[in-house]
Amino acid sequence: MHIIFFVHDTPRPVGNGSHHRAYQVAHDLRAAVGEERFTLFDYSAELASLSGGEGATGGSLTWRQWLVRVAPAGVVASLRRGYRALRQLVARARLGRKLLWLALGGPLGAPPPGPNRVLDRYADPRIFARYRQRVAELPRPLICVVRHSSFARLAWFNARLGIRTVACPANLEAFDVGAGTLRGSARECQLTALDFSDELRALAACDARLFISRVETGLVNGLGFPSHYYPYQPVGEIAATLQRIRAERRRRPPVAGLLVMLGSGYHPTTGASFRWFLRQTQRYGLPAGVRLVVCGHATDRLLAPAERPAHVELRGWVEQAELDALLATAQGVLLPQQIGFGGLTRLAELACAGIPCAVSEHASYAITPLPPGVVPVADEWAAWWAVMQQLPAAAETEAYQAWAAQQDNPWQRLLAALDPDATPPPPSGAAARGASRHPA
Repeated sequence: MHIIFFVHDTPRPVGNGSHHRAYQVAHDLRAAVGEERFTLFDYSAELASLSGGEGATGGSLTWRQWLVRVAPAGVVASLRRGYRALRQLVARARLGRKLLWLALGGPLGAPPPGPNRVLDRYADPRIFARYRQRVAELPRPLICVVRHSSFARLAWFNARLGIRTVACPANLEAFDVGAGTLRGSARECQLTALDFSDELRALAACDARLFISRVETGLVNGLGFPSHYYPYQPVGEIAATLQRIRAERRRRPPVAGLLVMLGSGYHPTTGASFRWFLRQTQRYGLPAGVRLVVCGHATDRLLAPAERPAHVELRGWVEQAELDALLATAQGVLLPQQIGFGGLTRLAELACAGIPCAVSEHASYAITPLPPGVVPVADEWAAWWAVMQQLPAAAETEAYQAWAAQQDNPWQRLLAALDPDATPPPPSGAAARGASRHPA
């Protein structure tokens, strides 16, 4: 069996949570089938080779992310309102088009008509042409693992070639990209529902689905499409870096009162949660002795310089060495995430590094049991104020290792189920006892 891993977020140990998750998946796939039977197909790298510059993701920013970084906050807000209004104008026309398509007998086994802000996000036809050339050269049996719902549409193409498709997306993208605007507009809800219907159809066409969140796993299972919970764990170079931070924290006590917030300010739901937190600091300040440092892409633009409260520093993107040094000295980390699906990779990484962490109760629903040293916080300012005054104790190495040993890695059994040449494993436990009572 050979694996081709189709990604939009280049697997690498230095980057945001999406890069880290892709790095974990690539690591686990290589461990399952071997390096010689693993092929990486990177949408961003392929696009960069075609355009002569950097791709749409990875080391570069999308045009939306670039705009957030360089344009005044008021201009960005006006453009966002105008863009949402334009999308809402076409929402009903799109709904009518889809209903007509279904009424006329649109085939359930074919891609739905576009446009779609999820499925069309990474849809350059030149990249898919290169993919077709690449898979023609690879040995069979072949399994394609895709990292974004845009690529799940390949399931229809792959099926014609006898290639199995496994979806392992970062999130349910229709909800992730639209969650920040759902509460204020009925038309936006309609648009998101249309996006999700198309995304679900593409995911349903895959042979298997894996999700980082128990919430997403349960939702897709509940809608009738069996899915697997595949939690995040730091591996390889990421785990080694975190263990060095743990060792440094043991050697030198952290700075009392120094708290860090980590996340991408340009991400809609993370940015909204961070802005809520910062607005509370504007109004109520911070507990005595607390200093807050906020790091991540575009976090330096969450508030104008004149609006920043005392003892709050918005650093924006920081290099890995600076981030590691900050984490080695911080008393703890705060992860407000009131909506959306962000923050899950950070929870396991902070536990691995032995750093106390407080996270929004909402985010804690996605990962159970929570890593040691992580405490859920109700999204009320009084609760956050209390946890800043008394952070949880850092997790000991043994506690983290015990938690990590409980986390499921479904790849071995999933790939065996998809391999036409694999011999089914003998029944065990209750299944074996049932088989013995009911011989063929």
